[in-house]
Amino acid sequence: MEILKFGLKFFKKYLPLALLTQLMGFSLIFLSLLMPQLARMIIDFVFIPLDSTYMGSEVAAEGIFSFLLDGYGGIGAMELMVNIALLSVALMAAKHILMYSRNSLQLVWGFKMERELKRLTFDKLLSTSNAVLSRYNTGDLMTIMVSDTVLFRDLYMRIIPYMLDALFAIGISVYFLFNIYAPLALLPLFAIPFQLALFVRYIKKARAINNEIRDSTANLSRNVQENINGVRIIRSFAAEDFEIKKFDKHSSTFKNAYFRQAEFVTKYGFGFNLIRQLLYISCIAAGGALCMVGKIGIGAFTAFISYVFSILDNTTSIVNFTFEFQRFLVCGERIYTFLHTGNIIDEPLSPKQISMPPHIRLENVSLSMDGKAILQGISLDIPYGKKVGIMGSTSSGKSVLLKVLTRLMDPTGGRVYVNGVNLKEIGLEQVRRIYSYVPQEVFLFSNTIDSNIALYDIDMPHEKVIECAKAAQAHDFILKTSEGYDTVVGERGIGLSGGQKQRISVARALAKDAPVLMLDDVTSALDANTEKTLLEDIFSRYPDRTIIITAHRATSVKGCEIIYLEDGRITERGTHEELMELNGRYADIYRRQTADRIGE
Repeated sequence: MEILKFGLKFFKKYLPLALLTQLMGFSLIFLSLLMPQLARMIIDFVFIPLDSTYMGSEVAAEGIFSFLLDGYGGIGAMELMVNIALLSVALMAAKHILMYSRNSLQLVWGFKMERELKRLTFDKLLSTSNAVLSRYNTGDLMTIMVSDTVLFRDLYMRIIPYMLDALFAIGISVYFLFNIYAPLALLPLFAIPFQLALFVRYIKKARAINNEIRDSTANLSRNVQENINGVRIIRSFAAEDFEIKKFDKHSSTFKNAYFRQAEFVTKYGFGFNLIRQLLYISCIAAGGALCMVGKIGIGAFTAFISYVFSILDNTTSIVNFTFEFQRFLVCGERIYTFLHTGNIIDEPLSPKQISMPPHIRLENVSLSMDGKAILQGISLDIPYGKKVGIMGSTSSGKSVLLKVLTRLMDPTGGRVYVNGVNLKEIGLEQVRRIYSYVPQEVFLFSNTIDSNIALYDIDMPHEKVIECAKAAQAHDFILKTSEGYDTVVGERGIGLSGGQKQRISVARALAKDAPVLMLDDVTSALDANTEKTLLEDIFSRYPDRTIIITAHRATSVKGCEIIYLEDGRITERGTHEELMELNGRYADIYRRQTADRIGE
């Protein structure tokens, strides 16, 4: 019920249109169920003119169109035939107009609902913290945002309305059966308990199978996505056979899930069809016997069979829709869970505004994840314009410290202040504007180089794009590409080397023009000379900006105030000269790295 209420929150905006389309649907069904009544009139009063030996006249005359016998032509008259034909044409025309109008209106509000669901899931994706997103794989997220939103829309646009249509059709058909001959109407009703008993068992198993199909689809999508992104690594490690076997395993699970669904539907479909056929044979036998003894007319018998078919067909439709209903509820549950997963990084209720430029201060900042201490007692004072270099071994906490500063992660102890205001009290949008952050993992969009650099401002002048590319030492190689700045790079920058992607990402950060530039080991793929030129150019172009660099190369941070991290703690702090004099870990690393270069 919670999932249905969640869907109603979006559906209620389009309730007037939905009610209108539902009324159109009921009208369409009613008009369709009037057609057997016209067939009944033609058979009983045109093709078989009643005489004293035919016992169907009294019952037939009680039909919904009995008014046609009063002044619209007598029994067997051509005028009656013409009037019935004209009425049939009018009903068919009204049906087609209603059908077209209903389908058009349904598409209007249905696609609006889908668009809103997609926008909400996309907004959630962009605003959700990395810690929350890490709970989902790419296949899950793609399925939620692309296909689950469509199926959940269909639950309200197609499944629920058509189930109501089927129930309405059954009700009208039963009414007409009572109108023809009341005892005959009890036959279809007699089968309902048997159908309900089978129906309850059907629903219980349907949900489990739909969950299995949904999970196998997501796993297969994730596997394909990973192989697309990692195809070059797979080839370089000659891992094609392993990946093919892994794909075959996911594909087999996917196939077997659908096989189980087919087996399940066939098994229960057989039960429903058996009840359906037995009921149909019983109705034929009973109606035929009543027709032979003159209790009902031949036309009435024909209409009776049509209404029995209507009840059987719509009962089968309800069963099929119920299976889809369970499947679509699973999709809605995935969307609901994703949208209602609380962000670890919360927007402050009353965000405080801060003035620029920023003065950053960390007081005894600590961070633990899964019981493990990542940062321990970090205290730093970074006035505007200061250049800070952070070094340390792998997993020492360098990248995590930058994420704390940008509030991609919140510390579990201590505080971060910007101009004396707690970072948690500043609006997330303003926090993001303080920093130009280049993470370790470079990501470029499938777009032009120009668009990738101008990501922060799509209307950025081309001259500024070139200026930032020059500062990042990217301009020269960009001009050598096929279309220059209009060259479209592949997804994740496929087609560029690691160093080229790093330089474009640095240019993108410079183009943002934020007061604090943060570079997280972004020169690792550059040669020493290019790295030196890049950093010197950045320092000379932006002498007043705060620059924070993490690196494994000591030469990358030589011109900064350096802090050295070990196990999340600051163990050394000072300028290059001070740390060389201290003769600690930094000095040891610097001597070894410079000795290696001399040896080269």
